[in-house]
Amino acid sequence: MRGGKQIYGQSAEKILKNAYRNSSRKRGLALTLTSGMLMVLVIFLAGFLQGKIRADQFRYQREHGSSSYAYVENGTPKTARILEQIPLIRQVGYEKRYGQLFTNGLGYSDCSVMEEEDWRTLKAVAYTDICGTYPEESNEIMMSVQTLKSLGIQDPQVGMKLCLEFYWKSVFIQEETGPQELILSGYFTDYTGNTGSDSISYISKKKLEKAGIPEFPCRILLDVTSGLRSGEQTERMLSDSVSLAEDEYFVAEDSAFYKSIRGIAGSFGAGIVLLLLISFSGVLLIFRMIRISFLRDERLFETLRILGVTGKQIRKVVCGQFLRDLMAGTVLGGFLACMIVWLLFPRLITRMYMGEAGKIDASSFLLVPFYAGAVPVVCLAGWLTAVVSFQTLSRKRGAGNNAVKRKNKRKHELSRIGWKKQQNLWRKRKSFLLEMAWKSVKNSGQSFLFGVLLVSMGGIAALCAVSLTSGTDLFRRLENQPDFQVGLTYSGYEFLERQKFYAWNEYSSPESSETDFFPENLKECLVKLSQQKAGNVEIKKGYLPSFDTDFSYDGAHNGMISELYKYAPDIPRTMICALSEEEERRLCGQISSGRKGLEEGEAILLHRGIPFKEPPGGSGQGVTFFAYDVLPSADTFPEWREQAYAAKLKVVESADLLKTDLADLNLIWSEENVCWVVVSEETYRKLSETLQEYVLEINLSFPEEQGTEAEEKIRRYVKETNEAFRNGYGVEADQVFLTCKSETIALETKYLENSRFCMAAVCAVLFLLGILTYGSTRYLDLVMRENEQKMLRILGITQRQQKTVLRLEGMIHCVVLAILLAAAGNGVIVLLDRLVKHQSEHFYAHYPWGVFGILVLTIFGVSLALPEIIKRKRGR
Repeated sequence: MRGGKQIYGQSAEKILKNAYRNSSRKRGLALTLTSGMLMVLVIFLAGFLQGKIRADQFRYQREHGSSSYAYVENGTPKTARILEQIPLIRQVGYEKRYGQLFTNGLGYSDCSVMEEEDWRTLKAVAYTDICGTYPEESNEIMMSVQTLKSLGIQDPQVGMKLCLEFYWKSVFIQEETGPQELILSGYFTDYTGNTGSDSISYISKKKLEKAGIPEFPCRILLDVTSGLRSGEQTERMLSDSVSLAEDEYFVAEDSAFYKSIRGIAGSFGAGIVLLLLISFSGVLLIFRMIRISFLRDERLFETLRILGVTGKQIRKVVCGQFLRDLMAGTVLGGFLACMIVWLLFPRLITRMYMGEAGKIDASSFLLVPFYAGAVPVVCLAGWLTAVVSFQTLSRKRGAGNNAVKRKNKRKHELSRIGWKKQQNLWRKRKSFLLEMAWKSVKNSGQSFLFGVLLVSMGGIAALCAVSLTSGTDLFRRLENQPDFQVGLTYSGYEFLERQKFYAWNEYSSPESSETDFFPENLKECLVKLSQQKAGNVEIKKGYLPSFDTDFSYDGAHNGMISELYKYAPDIPRTMICALSEEEERRLCGQISSGRKGLEEGEAILLHRGIPFKEPPGGSGQGVTFFAYDVLPSADTFPEWREQAYAAKLKVVESADLLKTDLADLNLIWSEENVCWVVVSEETYRKLSETLQEYVLEINLSFPEEQGTEAEEKIRRYVKETNEAFRNGYGVEADQVFLTCKSETIALETKYLENSRFCMAAVCAVLFLLGILTYGSTRYLDLVMRENEQKMLRILGITQRQQKTVLRLEGMIHCVVLAILLAAAGNGVIVLLDRLVKHQSEHFYAHYPWGVFGILVLTIFGVSLALPEIIKRKRGR
């Protein structure tokens, strides 16, 4: 009686809700579990990708030495006030890089002045193992561990006194300069380079004030809110927002986040597309499950209409139940996934990617916004699917009478055929089962086409992900490098050039040769070793001239580049090097859409943030430059004192290395303040008539069995050369550097293997979603044909023959999918190859036939298994 009172006390709508929920418990549980599994899968993948991107951000920040990737050079207080009001800029900091430490005339560390708060938020995030505090007094300094090691200090202590030689970057300021005793207020570990010469030391603001140096102009550091823009886009956005003074200019690089996405997927756009494909495939899976549920409940809806329930009431009850099932699955699955990510993923990502460079904490996995956004999207997609499916069924019901008449007419026509005739009809040709399967596929029409497109989309995405994984693998670039690279260090070149200049200034006639900077005896030892060990040797040479434009005013010859730097002390040096035909063609394709190569006398200027108002070649007109030796050779010395010999070059294109990835060119001193003027091989040979050529780098490769012994000798040669350089000149610097490919690969192996695992996870998710989508689509099609199969049994088609027909249909599906995946997938991968190879010489996107075979065989297995599953289910 109690149960009866409870029923009579409820509204009819509530009774209907409870009845529908009880009748569809298994279906609701399956939908809840599926949506929950989808949320777990997507959040796991999003968490892993976010952790990988965050680890890469730390890595790029530490290599960059700052969290700021944009700044204003020669900034003024007026510009600073304007920038502080722009919403797109998260923080504005100020840095005055105006001092330098020297030893025996060789500068080894720039000195910078900042506010302590700016230093902590914009610089300290790129350092680890920070000990001590930022300098407060004028006699305090903060240095990197690398710089201290270059001074012979292996165990630094906060408060220790250092005898250093400090100068301002202006010969007119003498206050607070010269040899002096400074107190170490703190030290840190940075990752900007292998030697201390790339590190920055920090001094206090009081030292600047004592020397009477104003705070402005200075470098205004900008922390931009969005990392989705490239450096070029950021610079363009800032230039449109702020009008700068004549001497100010913006410099912006690709952000760490932008570089991280490119590192995973080959390009930023490819990474975004992969994430969207995963989300879209998951939503489509939910869509197919709801469609299956509506098909099975179609008879129930008709029964409810007979009992007097309106269509509006049915829609409200059914759609509400679907929404509750989806909400329960997404909320619980997402919550469980977030908890697992926060508890396990920080340790996992730290172990896989960070190494000894710190650790990732749980705060780096900010999945709450993603979780809060994914739940409504999945639920809304399911609810809209339910509404649209219900309306579709209603339209079909409205047109049901005509369909019934046509169906009865067809039955009447078929009943005229006798049983014997029917049996002969089916057994007349051996291929009638294949014909039936093909006609069934053709009759399915839009349903078949929609299902195949969904599956092929997921399959193509998985194939593209695999292709990206192998194509953008950094191992390709490393394996194409020579086994050993022995090159001239930038600091060694600067010191030796200064020594030659002092000798020339004393009116002596210096002897000049191609090995003035790179030791002759080292060159001979390396060439001889290559001959003994059956190796290959490549001697890379270049010109090191001064660089001036064809511009004069009142008889004075002024340089375009030096004019741009008239308020800054660090004018870039110039190097002229040759490009091979392949490098020339690829470089022109990267920076200019209409240029295929370089003519004789033409050049491309590569620079790092030079503030050209109109970059050379950018407006379609080239700029004529004159290159001449700063230090002439002995035979031209007398004439050079009267008139410098100059080589004429026309710069027709230019590229900023801060905004363009040209790592494949393997430029020497790529991180230094240098301009590279690259010319064709023909032009390079022509310049030898005027300019002095210098050896800059020697690359060696050996057979694998000779590599170990050759490495020992090369290391000994390099060590002896650097020791002789230090002892001969009394400086703490190296003359040459050595890079071993084996060491580089060993350092990167763990990171690269884990990056492969990351992309393999993306491929697996896309692969799984594609298979599930095909399975659900195929299952829906078989359920909808239940009445058709009953009719075929009446017409004499046995159950075994029906199963054969269904399997043949699955084979046809597999053939169509295979053709589509092979044709369209190969076309997409070819397009991908062109897009990404435009940025990287070593990228090669090959079609992953192994993964293609696994995908087709899995779909074939699913198509064979589904008829058997449905048969057993009906038998129960």
